[in-house]
Amino acid sequence: MIVCSCNAISDTKIRDSVTSESCPRTPGAVYRCLGCSPNCGRCYAAVQSIIKQALGQAEELAHGHAAALKHFKEEWAMAHPPQAAHTRDHSACPAGCDCCAAARHADTSDQ
Repeated sequence: MIVCSCNAISDTKIRDSVTSESCPRTPGAVYRCLGCSPNCGRCYAAVQSIIKQALGQAEELAHGHAAALKHFKEEWAMAHPPQAAHTRDHSACPAGCDCCAAARHADTSDQ
């Protein structure tokens, strides 16, 4: 949909500019990002509304990714509880890990 008829700017162009690397946050910054300038000003409120909507969607997306990452970390921690610290006494390893088993084998073969 054309939002600014003076410059033939669509809502898609505005959303794309807001989510671009430069991320303009005001109508004036959006116009500069798109390489033009406002003329009559009738589109100001619509451009501002689209900016707020696009930034809100970007924020929701970012929070959604953060929440998913947090959930993944919680699930991982529950599935993989931290193991007790290893000591020099490999026979006392509560995890029974391969490195301690190999060390126990080496200790017994040295004797």
